[in-house]
Amino acid sequence: MDKQESAPTTSSANTIIKHIFNFDDDTKSTLMNISQYMVLATIPVAILQNISAKVFPEFDASKGTMELLAEILGQSLTTLVGLFFIHRLITAVPTFSGSAMGDLNLFSIIVVFLLTSFMFDGKVEKKFKAISNRMMYLWDGKSSDDKDKNKQEVKQQGGGSVVSVSQPISRGGAPTHAPSRADYLNSPNAQTSSTQMMPAQPPQQTQENNSQEQYSNLPLEPAAYNSGGGGFATF
Repeated sequence: MDKQESAPTTSSANTIIKHIFNFDDDTKSTLMNISQYMVLATIPVAILQNISAKVFPEFDASKGTMELLAEILGQSLTTLVGLFFIHRLITAVPTFSGSAMGDLNLFSIIVVFLLTSFMFDGKVEKKFKAISNRMMYLWDGKSSDDKDKNKQEVKQQGGGSVVSVSQPISRGGAPTHAPSRADYLNSPNAQTSSTQMMPAQPPQQTQENNSQEQYSNLPLEPAAYNSGGGGFATF
């Protein structure tokens, strides 16, 4: 009994392995067509991606909801139409395998394309998140201040920097006095500072000034004697 039960299990395992690694003519033709399709689609898809990146701008939180929605729809529609013509171009080239390529159903790809765009495409992802956040704020009935905070958060997520500057309320400072010439004349500190700022005199000039001061300090003679107005003036 054990041998009879193990025989069907072994045969089913061998059938699965044969089905996976079956390289008949159809399998070889399919693999060759896949390789040819990938090689021919690389350059046109890269060109389409570069055109889409230049035509459609980066995410800007200051734009309106309708403008962001139009950019998302325009970018998605342009990409799908471009893929349609790229597929037409690739299928126009004869295959190396000799068998025709399978038909591509673009309608089944639209959902997958939109899902990957919303999840992995930087521009579309940020724009879609901004629109969904705004719709949620409208649904919750929040004020415009909350919307502004949301815009700042989205801008920070997008790589921008928001700088908020708060200034104190001025209530009038202490009265100030404009400096005048009378302040410097009446202030002894100002006179002292002006005296200190005078240039130093050379030693020779200093000696001359000292000698002049000594002669000026001598006592003056009587005026009557000097002028001859005394009693002996006639002699």
